[in-house]
Amino acid sequence: MRKIGFVVALAILFTSQLAAATVVEIPLPDLGGRYFLYETYQRSCLFSLPGHPAIIHSASLRLVGTATIRMTWCAIYPSEPYAELFGFGATMPDATTGGAWGAGLSRAESGAFDLMVPFAPYSGASWGFLDDGTGEVTLSGGGCPILDSCWPVTECSEANVEQAFLVLDAEFPIPVEQSTWGRVKALFGE
Repeated sequence: MRKIGFVVALAILFTSQLAAATVVEIPLPDLGGRYFLYETYQRSCLFSLPGHPAIIHSASLRLVGTATIRMTWCAIYPSEPYAELFGFGATMPDATTGGAWGAGLSRAESGAFDLMVPFAPYSGASWGFLDDGTGEVTLSGGGCPILDSCWPVTECSEANVEQAFLVLDAEFPIPVEQSTWGRVKALFGE
């Protein structure tokens, strides 16, 4: 009787769908390019997941590129010039709830960057919009606010995104392998 119970348990194991937790980086090529307040400062990218997720634990935006940060001097702050922030903001709309997922980061140093920031839910957003395995990310970037009593020392801040990724920590179902009763028995030499 124990042998039959063991074989039945194995049969159930081989016919059920298990989910494997994994972290995947999904390229977002349409988000690449120069972000400059007075030219292009917003781009969108459609993406496809490697499958239909069973559970999503988290998602983050990863940006790789270079930035040039403007230095500004203000009469109301009689000191040395300061670096103006260059900010990025990303959104993923959730059509299932009417909410959205958002991520934001800023940069105050010129040079190369490799930044990652997690998405957070707004207005009751869920991961339900990714159930079909597709979604869209919109990225905005800019700097150089207009301030009274301030003068730019260098050109406006800008950033060039060379690579962008959606980093997803999720569980994807493992494909089911159909086996006959004879094949399951053969695995155990009987």
